[in-house]
Amino acid sequence: MHERPDRIDFFTPAEALHRELLKHLSEGGDEESADRLFNAGIRTTAERLRDGIIDSTSWLAADEDAGRLQFRREVREVWGRPLDLFLAMVALAEQCVAENLTSRQGDAVSAGTPLDPRVIPVTGLLARLTRIGHEVHELLTAGFPRGALARARTAHEITVYVVLLAEYGSPEGPHAELVDRFDEHSVVQRAKDAAAYQERAVEPLPNELCARLQDQRARVVAKYGKAMNDQYGWAAPLFPGKRRLQFPDLESKAELDAVRSHYRWANHEVHATSRSLALNTTVEDDGMHRFGIGREMTGLADPCLVVARSIVRGLASLLIDTGEQTIQGTIVVRTLWDTLSPLEDLLKAADDRSAGTLRPAQS
Repeated sequence: MHERPDRIDFFTPAEALHRELLKHLSEGGDEESADRLFNAGIRTTAERLRDGIIDSTSWLAADEDAGRLQFRREVREVWGRPLDLFLAMVALAEQCVAENLTSRQGDAVSAGTPLDPRVIPVTGLLARLTRIGHEVHELLTAGFPRGALARARTAHEITVYVVLLAEYGSPEGPHAELVDRFDEHSVVQRAKDAAAYQERAVEPLPNELCARLQDQRARVVAKYGKAMNDQYGWAAPLFPGKRRLQFPDLESKAELDAVRSHYRWANHEVHATSRSLALNTTVEDDGMHRFGIGREMTGLADPCLVVARSIVRGLASLLIDTGEQTIQGTIVVRTLWDTLSPLEDLLKAADDRSAGTLRPAQS
């Protein structure tokens, strides 16, 4: 049985190899033989340490798991109430999305009428949105608000798409083809994905498949126009005269541009920019740099609230804007909307408490 190590020790074998190299050189060894000694020492040491890590995996994982569970308990002591309310809102929204789809499809079959074309894409996007809600809850409970912030960014993007499709994609409206454009834009994206993969592929796709994907893309572009080649080209009819759309254009059209500053902030947790580095760096009075690592007790409020608002706004688009408004749908939306204020109050109170608890781990 292996003795359980307190940690994996890289320093001691490195020092031993260093001494061995110095001794070799001091005894007249040349650089070529020293290089051979160095490479052999690195190889054997790395293999030994690798085997030690593998042998110690269960111990290391158990220690990490114990620390994780302890931190989750500490998070719950401060953030438990708002996180529980947030999870309840996510679960309720998930239930409403599923029940609405079942009801709408059943009604269409019973009536012998086609399903509103907005229902499937909007429901599918909302299904993703509720899944992100669960992911954010897990990240926050585990003490990773920065990761939750990155997922909140995606939640906001989805809500913008949901609002535009629901409000402007009516089959009786002036942009009746909007849903079809959105759906067929995936053909363009798939062809681009395949082309990018093919450039550096170790196992290339069959040429016939690539040619077929490019032909499908060409047909979509011929059908709807060159704008479909752009990232947001599916939404081009909503912006007549604008040559190349950017995401802020879609935000403004959906009247969700109030979230723009938060979206930009969240971008820094997605991209490897100098600004993202600065946001994760503290310079002490003595000039020493500290970088945020590990779990954090603070900063949970913003991603939680942004995702909750996104889910409620998206659900409103589904239940109110994609067909005949029902009393039940209106009640659901109003109830969840009215729950946002108590959630915000609970988050603020927890945020105030967290200021006096554990600080972000740093290195």
